[in-house]
Amino acid sequence: MSSPGVSSKSPATRNPGTSSRAPRQQSLRGINEPVNTLLIYFVSIALVLAVWELLARQFGFLTLFPPPSATFARFTELVMDGSIGVASLYSLGRILAGFLVGSVLGVFLGLLAGTSTPFRAVMDPYIHFFRFIPPLAWFAPVLLWFGTGELTRIFLIVYTTIFIVALNTIAGV
Repeated sequence: MSSPGVSSKSPATRNPGTSSRAPRQQSLRGINEPVNTLLIYFVSIALVLAVWELLARQFGFLTLFPPPSATFARFTELVMDGSIGVASLYSLGRILAGFLVGSVLGVFLGLLAGTSTPFRAVMDPYIHFFRFIPPLAWFAPVLLWFGTGELTRIFLIVYTTIFIVALNTIAGV
């Protein structure tokens, strides 16, 4: 029997509205946890960059192994003269063109293979064979076939896109 005024409930069975130190400490720890994680990320990246800088300067292979400070200085120069913005727009145009062509071809191939059993039977082995060849493996043959121009870069993006879109279209059909 308990004495009057003293609760017989254990701390675990108390009302949720009553104050308890453990949940409050846990909630504060939950708030500080993302901050601590970000701090650890920042410190680890700064440490890697500092070691990289020291090793690059120590061994002197600045052309092959440039230090982060030289890379940042060059990046700043390219931003200031505007050439990095122009280069980024050209790259974005290539990516967009390759993605659009690859998507159209992939949807067309996927619709044909998804609706026509004979077409799928003929194309399935080729689709599954070529989709596992990484785009970088095609780099040398594509350079020989198309040269070093824009078509080479766009072709590799089309190749990367077409199989993903085709397989998902077949699954959707």
